[in-house]
Amino acid sequence: MNLQIRTGDGQEIAGLYRWLARDHALSRQATLEIGHAEVAPGQMNSGLLDVINVVLSNGIALMGLVTAIKAYRQTIRQQAPAARRPVVVIIVPAGRFEIEDETDPEQIIKALGALLVASSDEHTR
Repeated sequence: MNLQIRTGDGQEIAGLYRWLARDHALSRQATLEIGHAEVAPGQMNSGLLDVINVVLSNGIALMGLVTAIKAYRQTIRQQAPAARRPVVVIIVPAGRFEIEDETDPEQIIKALGALLVASSDEHTR
């Protein structure tokens, strides 16, 4: 399963990448690579590292990824309660899902699972 993670904030994406890379359980089931998002013709790229490209080995790894993202956001909220935290967006070929602080992990898994099924259906046509 291939997907991308974006936050719209280069500093935030770098912190999230470091957090995910240190998660030993996740690192056994996923490959993470930080890079630049594709830019539409005529738009400028900020030059910031603004996406995490993720390859997951299986569906269980998706649960681990979501759990790690939620843990990261909770830790950030505890460290700086008044700070604005950019929304984390997970993107697959069939669509995208936004993770906010109050988003339920089960809801995230169901939505992403449906998007991943739709993505695989698109590739088999």
